[in-house]
Formats: sequence, C-alpha cells, structure tokens
Amino acid sequence: MGPTMSGGWKSCPKPPKKRRRTPYDEIVELCNLPPEIKELLPRRWERYGDVVILKLPKELTSYEREVGRLYAEVLGANLVLVDEGGVRGLTRCPVVRVIYGEESEAFHKENRLIYNFDPIRIMFSSGNIDERIYVAELLKGSGDRRWVVWDLFAGIGYFSLPAGREVKGGAVVSVEINPLAYYYLIKNLVFNEITDRTIPVLGDNSKVIVPGTADLTISGYFVEEGWEEHVARVCSLLKPEGGLILYHFLAKKKELELRLAMLLKRFSRELLNRNLDVAEHRCRRVKSYAPLVYHYVLEVLARPTKGQKPSGEDWASLYK
Repeated sequence: MGPTMSGGWKSCPKPPKKRRRTPYDEIVELCNLPPEIKELLPRRWERYGDVVILKLPKELTSYEREVGRLYAEVLGANLVLVDEGGVRGLTRCPVVRVIYGEESEAFHKENRLIYNFDPIRIMFSSGNIDERIYVAELLKGSGDRRWVVWDLFAGIGYFSLPAGREVKGGAVVSVEINPLAYYYLIKNLVFNEITDRTIPVLGDNSKVIVPGTADLTISGYFVEEGWEEHVARVCSLLKPEGGLILYHFLAKKKELELRLAMLLKRFSRELLNRNLDVAEHRCRRVKSYAPLVYHYVLEVLARPTKGQKPSGEDWASLYK
C-alpha cells in the first residue's frame, strides 16, 4: 500500500486469482481428437472407487475407446463404462457398456459405509445419497426405541446399511429378489460389521413379509404395475400401534398432485383396514430421473384410528 495525493491510504489491486486446474482441463489438454469433438467430452462423471461411468453423446461413439483411455489415465480408474440409459427390470440391472479396462468390482465409500458391487450388473444411484443419510439420521435420532425396519427392495444394502448401523437394539429385514445383488448385500453387511442386527432374505417381498412387525418400511423401487397391491403389502407390515412408511415413486412434475392424491387415497384405505390413519404425510423430490420425470418420496406416518400414542412413544417427535 502507499499514500495517495491527499495523504490517505489505499490498497494496491490484487492480481486475479487463477482458476484451479481440474481433471477435465487435463483431459482436454491430453486429447488429440478434433476440436469439435473435444467440445463434446463430458464434464461430469460418476466415480465408484476405481470405476468411472460416463454419459457420451452419439457423436463420440466412434472415439469411445480413446475417450475411455483418457478418462482412465487422468482419473486413475481401472474400468470406464458408458451409461446407455437407466436400469432393466425388477433386478435393476444397469444398461452400461465397457469402453476401457476389464470387468472389476467397485468399492464405494459413502457416509462411513462401504458398498461393494459389480458396476456392470448392479446399479448404484449417487443421487439418492440424501435419502440414505435421512434414513440413518431418522433412526439415530429415535433414542432407545428398538426399531424393526423392513427394506423391501434391499439391493446391495442401499438403505439397509445406513439403517443397520443406527438401529442398535432393533433389526433390519433386508429383502432382495436378485441373487447377485443379494450376494453383495451379504458381503456388505459383513464389511460394515452389522450382521448382528440385520436379517437378509433372498426372495420376492410379496411372499416373505410378516404382517404387523414393522416400525418403518422402506419401498425404494418404483412399482408401477400392481402398485395398489404393493401399497397394501407395505401397510400390512406396520405394527398395530402404527409406524412410518417411506415410499419411492416416479411422476411428471405436472402430474405430481394427481399421483400423490391417488397414493394417499390408497394408503388411507389400506391403513383403515388395519385400524390405522394417515396422521401426517409429506412428499419430497429426490432427483431428476428422466426428461420432465422426477423421483419422489412419500413419507406417511400412521397412527391408530382412535388417536392414542403408540406404545408411549410420541411419533410426531420422530417425524422431522
């Protein structure tokens, strides 16, 4: 700093800050493809351990091997996949293609948990991280209550792992129909040392549920065909004193109000058959799923129809 003509002081202008060099910058710098092709290189990707998943425009198809090599080199990946769009069927197999490396397992660390899976045959949605954290916080904040949680589409333990870590004194029943996902579910329960409070079940949840046993039910799969029957099964799981339901579904933004009304009407009907009411409910958007289609969670708190608090617990205090 130095004196001004009037005797005051002023700061010398600071040099502009340099933008931090990103992995994408390095990828572009190392790329020997034509300039118009470089502009199409993806700026974002999914990373699970040593596995990278890209979404490529069709213009890059002819160059995908070179693109895969570049991203593997810069990001330090052993396997690079192209996401060709969503998942298939009830087993939720991802639609991906290898463009670099050999098949290998992923070890993904999230919120102090380890998820091990085969990224070519098993899906993993990083966009659901807030919901996984929410489940953990919900159980963590419930004090000494011994929750019984039913995870009806457990997969490799997306929700079962955070629930199992926090359900101390209770239990998580993890139901999965896909044998490969079930294999990784077992491994992940062992890796995360929660086998003492989890009950993995290989099978169709419509055939293995035990009615009247759940404090919390999680339905993380988008059931479209036969959703009315599925809602009935979810409600049948709740204990006579009520409980909490986390129900995942898809809807277009402009159709959300109608879809929500249909779901709540069905939940009210099925709960009433079990002498329960929808005491509170709320809906939140998780992420974008497809153009104009979003992933939502409907959270339903059920209480006995007479309005008494179940088992001396104030469920409203747990519903935050």
